[in-house]
Amino acid sequence: MTRILGEAQSAANERLDGAIRNQALQEYRSSINPDLLDALRYSPTELVGTEVPSIQRGAQPGQKMRITDSTQARQYIEDASKLIERGVDDLVGQKNQELKPLRSVIQESFLLFSNNPDIVEGSKTFDKELATRFASMASAFAFIHNGQTIGYQGNVQPMLNELRANLAKERGASGERVSQEQRAEAQRQVAAGQARTPGGQFQAPQGQQPQAGIPSTQGFTPADGDAEEYGAFWQASGVNHLRRGITPI
Repeated sequence: MTRILGEAQSAANERLDGAIRNQALQEYRSSINPDLLDALRYSPTELVGTEVPSIQRGAQPGQKMRITDSTQARQYIEDASKLIERGVDDLVGQKNQELKPLRSVIQESFLLFSNNPDIVEGSKTFDKELATRFASMASAFAFIHNGQTIGYQGNVQPMLNELRANLAKERGASGERVSQEQRAEAQRQVAAGQARTPGGQFQAPQGQQPQAGIPSTQGFTPADGDAEEYGAFWQASGVNHLRRGITPI
């Protein structure tokens, strides 16, 4: 997962770099003298004997110069191309400065996903509930670009850590409740399968009737303050003789 995210981050940075440069080139071209762009379409030999926009320092707008030979033409094409490239580079630098918050968010987003694969759909440890809750909680910190959330502003890792811990507690408590309910249901099923006397009390299986002189504890009703009826449990567990200090003979 780390390798995949690393490759995705590199690809994202490359696409962003390319998009910024293309935009800068288009904007800069619109500010260049159309005659200069037209001159760069020709080969050095074709430029010989023609007039082209002057690219000398301090040249006035509309000022031209004549190309007298192919050597001068090649030098002109090379120098003009360098001037354009330098202008584009300057504009790219400005745009990168403007988009610095965007780049920072992209880098932080990849770092967040790399450190927390359980919120990355498709990973082996993906936790849909955690990811959904986190997206909802962190929405106030979302960084939206062109109508899409591409990351979060600020450090949201502590928020995710707390959410993960709380979710684990919720699941642990839920699991304990389920276990208690399952145990209670098992006890109810055991009790339901036991024989009862006409009066509704539990009746011990044949051969397990209480011996003479030993009080029976079947159907025992808890004293005031006892939390529950343990009769079914004692019968089912086979340790009925241990109740209330009664010692078997």
